[in-house]
Amino acid sequence: MNARGFCAAMGLVVLMAIAASASSYGQDSPGTEERMELIFPIVHSQFVDEPVSLQTTLTFGNLSNSTVRATITTFGDDGTQARVLDLCTLGPAGDPSLEVDLEIPSHGERDSFTTTTQEGELPDFAGWARVLLSPNVRIRGSSEIRLQTQPEGCVSAGGVSTASAGTLEDVSNPDPYLKAVRVPGVRPAREFWVLSRDGFFRRTALAIVNPSESETAQVLIEVLNQRGEVTDTTDVSVAPMNRIAKYAGELFGRPPFIHGWIRFTSPIPIAVGGIEDVQRGDPWVSIVVVPVDAPASD
Repeated sequence: MNARGFCAAMGLVVLMAIAASASSYGQDSPGTEERMELIFPIVHSQFVDEPVSLQTTLTFGNLSNSTVRATITTFGDDGTQARVLDLCTLGPAGDPSLEVDLEIPSHGERDSFTTTTQEGELPDFAGWARVLLSPNVRIRGSSEIRLQTQPEGCVSAGGVSTASAGTLEDVSNPDPYLKAVRVPGVRPAREFWVLSRDGFFRRTALAIVNPSESETAQVLIEVLNQRGEVTDTTDVSVAPMNRIAKYAGELFGRPPFIHGWIRFTSPIPIAVGGIEDVQRGDPWVSIVVVPVDAPASD
């Protein structure tokens, strides 16, 4: 399944749901000047069918007592660095950049979203994001993937530029958001557990990211039933800086009918994210994703 196909596979034309947000912290990242690393496994944007579009916003909250510096980089499924993010800051909205730098004040919040052009167009993008952070900080982060009728942009309110769809006061279109789901940013780890219900009317869409710049990740994937017994196994190879995004059934070559955990293990740190696509009612549903050997949060 290719990068664009992941968007289509999740039923974007009719998909929708609202899910609870998730949180995460950074992790030490070798070769990044001792900065900490946070991975967002699902970042998508595209026009689906005029005026409906798909857009992603990364949201960061700083629980530290000092300002936190962050650098955000987005990559396509094939590891190619992409120019898809814009930034709402205390000044004018930033230009799209291969790397977005931002400062998050103590107990403050910042957003960065897949950008629109002056013509209101969105980049056709499917991939993931890496965020490098100041060391030893307390950060919460999630990506919100939305199906909407109005792309989000930066507007000024009280001297602070923030993300807004710009149509909330338009009585003819009081709510441009059709459906949305939040997916947590995660710390790279060698083992992930995903709580899944995958069957006739609900399918689990998964994204596996290898953030290593030099090593291929050999990932073992196991399905466990409600009794904790392994009922199915498969494996995938994820090239350096690549992402694999598929339904669980596609990973196993057939519908696995999961009602329990999916366990991912790798000799090198990876990142895993996912959502569930409910066929009746067409919502997205957030799922529990647990990195096992990532540093414990406070």
